[in-house]
Amino acid sequence: IAYLRREWYGFALIDAKKALEYDPKYIKAYYRRASAYMALGKFTTALSDYEYVKKALPYNNEAITKYEECKKVVTRIRFERAIAVDESRQSAVTQIDVNSMSTF
Repeated sequence: IAYLRREWYGFALIDAKKALEYDPKYIKAYYRRASAYMALGKFTTALSDYEYVKKALPYNNEAITKYEECKKVVTRIRFERAIAVDESRQSAVTQIDVNSMSTF
């Protein structure tokens, strides 16, 4: 937790991973790893860990809040990707030159 407070997220991630090697059911390590992933912008990976924590501690308000917060970020990112226009994949409608078509 000291690494997270100091914003040394890489070290926090390493520390949490080592803790999970020793005890794969150590809930705090999942929580800390998720927090480090969030800070590093790895939201989908963080969501997986927060989901594990939420399932292990279903009545823990902090776990639920962090899970929901992360889920919102992941959903927003997925939505933004879905609506983004890729220039190379434009619709055929936008590529048609109506003026070059002959009339019958």
